[in-house]
Amino acid sequence: MVELALFVPFSFGRGVERVNVTLAKALAQRGIEVDVVVARRDGPYFDELDGKVRVVDLAADRTLASLPRLATYLRRFRPRAVLSAPDSGSLVALWAQWLARVDSRMVVVTHAVLSQSLRRKSAAYRRTFPRLLHRTYPRADAIVAVSEQVKEDLIRVAGLTCARIEVIPNPVVHDRMLDRACAGTAHPWLQEGRSAPVVLSVGRLHEEKNYSDLVRAFARLRRERPARLIILGDGADSAHLKALARELGVTDDVDLPGFVTNPYGHMARADLFALSSRYEALPTVLIEAMACGCPIVATDCPGGVREILEDGRHGRLVPVGDVAAMARAMLETLDRPANPEQLRQRAMDFHVDRIVERYRKVLRV
Repeated sequence: MVELALFVPFSFGRGVERVNVTLAKALAQRGIEVDVVVARRDGPYFDELDGKVRVVDLAADRTLASLPRLATYLRRFRPRAVLSAPDSGSLVALWAQWLARVDSRMVVVTHAVLSQSLRRKSAAYRRTFPRLLHRTYPRADAIVAVSEQVKEDLIRVAGLTCARIEVIPNPVVHDRMLDRACAGTAHPWLQEGRSAPVVLSVGRLHEEKNYSDLVRAFARLRRERPARLIILGDGADSAHLKALARELGVTDDVDLPGFVTNPYGHMARADLFALSSRYEALPTVLIEAMACGCPIVATDCPGGVREILEDGRHGRLVPVGDVAAMARAMLETLDRPANPEQLRQRAMDFHVDRIVERYRKVLRV
């Protein structure tokens, strides 16, 4: 019998992947036998899992196709507890438990602002998915939301009972991350004696991250003072953002170097971290930047941003889509940055050592 299985499809965004790798390692370090069960083994974070965590590859081409193989795994290894995320993976996990007829304790985690993420889906999906959650999630022994707004949104969209949902933030900060922040970066714009301050952002280059507004806001900032912008990440919007930078005349001051496995050295040396998203359940990168002492400007978008920044106490909040307000906030933050130590202290509320104990309690492992 396995003590704990984490079922994560590993195809739903690198933030969710990183969080679950962090959690798996932390639980294993506490002597808990952990399997990370994936629909298909891909993604950049497997190398961070050491020999204490076993990776079980179901070799399915999509999440739903992994259902019978997951049921077989549950029947064979009978884990005491199963933790699953995101919501589509959690539905499959609960269905697999029913098929396998095992009594594993089932805990599902919502990492999404559903009302926002469903907007990108078809009308049929928008009707069907909340109904599936409403009918299936009550089978879980516990439901976890990563922020208060995510919890409220899940209640509203899926019609679930408030008392059944517990809020546990993601485990984001850990000692290895802080060590990697000290390792530095080879990026020429972030070296000592730089000629201009650097604005940094990190995330998938997709529409919901709203990087077009960030580039437009940066162009306004650039008219007021010398500055540079680095956006780390890959995705479908890369070509569009490069074209927009050319159109706005800031190509020489905007760099999109792609995905990097260690963004923390950039965060520790940037003058400002900007988050321009349309919605964010609990943005890992925002907490990571704070842990590195980097001042923050962020959109006051649906989700957990306001919770992380404690209503603007730890960074400037601007309305979604207000390019002028973001440009002003960036300029003001560069002129009057927050106290780095205050940011680091707030980020420690999301340290893995604090969060993992809350997960152990809900998982009962």
